[in-house]
Amino acid sequence: AAAAAAAAADEMPAGWQSWFTTSDAEVQDAALSVTEGKGVPTWLHGTYIKNGPGQFDVGATKMGHAFDGFAKLHAWRFANGTVTLTARFLETEWRNKSLAAGAVAANVIMAPTTPPFTYEQWFEALQHPMANPVVTLWALGCGGGGGGGGG
Repeated sequence: AAAAAAAAADEMPAGWQSWFTTSDAEVQDAALSVTEGKGVPTWLHGTYIKNGPGQFDVGATKMGHAFDGFAKLHAWRFANGTVTLTARFLETEWRNKSLAAGAVAANVIMAPTTPPFTYEQWFEALQHPMANPVVTLWALGCGGGGGGGGG
């Protein structure tokens, strides 16, 4: 199974492999600078939030499917010609248990880990619901329509 996962990774189109790279960094309101162009427009105000996987390995255990990576949120805040970044992992029970164990803890996942779970770990995984949440974002209190709730 590990050899098959490695072969599949080698067959990915150029650039896709970087999508499975762990990014451990968490930051809070880090000021970003624009290196090209005219900078951030002063009229741009608001927050852009992106969710997705941010960590694909714990210790020597690696996950190989995009849906299996531990969830991480990124928020870019724009105001008065400036931009800041906040990036944080969701502190799920599964991620916390994995970090404490030093390996990916048993959980229902989309693809085998490398090295693969034991039969006992697969049985344990089936005893629990899927623990890596799909994050859905809603605009609340947006004041101008545009869906998502508040007004």
